[in-house]
Amino acid sequence: MDRIAAIAGLEYVRERCQILNKQNPPNDFFKTICESLNMAIAALQEPEPICWTKPLDDSTLMGMTKSELIEYVRICEKNAKVAMQTVDQQAKNVEKLLGVVCMKDKINKELAAHFKDMHGKPISIGSILINPDGYEFEVKFGIHKMFCPVDKEYMDTLGVYCTCSLFPEEVFPLGQTEEWAKIKEEEQ
Repeated sequence: MDRIAAIAGLEYVRERCQILNKQNPPNDFFKTICESLNMAIAALQEPEPICWTKPLDDSTLMGMTKSELIEYVRICEKNAKVAMQTVDQQAKNVEKLLGVVCMKDKINKELAAHFKDMHGKPISIGSILINPDGYEFEVKFGIHKMFCPVDKEYMDTLGVYCTCSLFPEEVFPLGQTEEWAKIKEEEQ
């Protein structure tokens, strides 16, 4: 990937981040990402020479054989390529992260529309639910293990689930929350 393509990719991710910041309540998460992207874009637009080794003075360079000079140049080229790949991967990682944030917002809207507690309060990711026995369950979203009755083994799945501090290795489905769940009120 060349420098211009890397800049274009980072600018695209920055624009998506700014759009998400306007669609959601402003927070430090998007602000921090935008600031990081601005610094990365500025560094690529006016790159400072990256120096992985200490600069060689003229006398050292003059004393090197042709094959040593070629090896030194190849190492510098390889390091520059690795640096560009790193920037490219970071841009992809940020884009994936922003996609997950958008997905969580959509999931929270669906949760609030379809899952309520016993008192009709909407449930969202991060809600602490209390069952009639007093156990607390946290609503989460992400990759987790669920048992597949067909294959008779635990498999990775992506979705909404609950965890309970008494059973840290287990995940639980939300189920009929209107029948068992009460949202824990935040203590002031």
